[in-house]
Amino acid sequence: MNLAYQQFHKTSPGRAIDGRCFSFGSSRRQSVTLGRGMEIFGGRMTQGGSAEDEALRARRLLIAIGESQDRLAFRDLFDAFAPRLRSFIGSRGTSPDMVEEVVQETFVNIWRKARLYDPSKASASTWVFTIARNVRIDLLRKINRPVPDMHDPALVAEPEPGADQVIERSQEAARLKQAIATLPGEQQEVLRMAFIEEKTHAEISAQLDIPLGTIKSRIRLAFGRIRSELGDNR
Repeated sequence: MNLAYQQFHKTSPGRAIDGRCFSFGSSRRQSVTLGRGMEIFGGRMTQGGSAEDEALRARRLLIAIGESQDRLAFRDLFDAFAPRLRSFIGSRGTSPDMVEEVVQETFVNIWRKARLYDPSKASASTWVFTIARNVRIDLLRKINRPVPDMHDPALVAEPEPGADQVIERSQEAARLKQAIATLPGEQQEVLRMAFIEEKTHAEISAQLDIPLGTIKSRIRLAFGRIRSELGDNR
């Protein structure tokens, strides 16, 4: 049976498929030699029907696609594997729509990557089914990946600060730096360790060999003095 899909972008040898749907043209009988006297005629091999012959046939079809982007070989490979792929993918609980999407995407990848097929490393069947399995996994990941809510405030970029805001922040930073500079040395030290070196109160206590309560007291006194210097009496 000549399987056909609409909107196939016809391509010349050496160019990749430009779309995801396939149409293999008319049913006019054609033949192409794939080597060692093996011929496809009207979409069927003229030799054998054993499993070994089928494996050889699939391998030669892939090689023909990879070497010359043979559209007839591509059609025959599709005819041979598409039903098996539908059964394989559908048996794993995949929806009918996704089954068709996986099959289409698999053959797009086959057309584009057939030149990479190495028969010494894997049979044609293994190579095709590996592509199909990976395509299915990728599609499932896309479906299960949550779609970001573009109205989520966390995803909305903050507006750029105006010139007056930049100046105000700069002035506040200068005042804060000046206020810290007026602190006693031991208070400056614990603030530096806590907020610049990001150490816990317990780590500061151990490093300075000072009781934990003293560390907390110094930080509390430092904040009180800074607020006073900045005119914040809260």
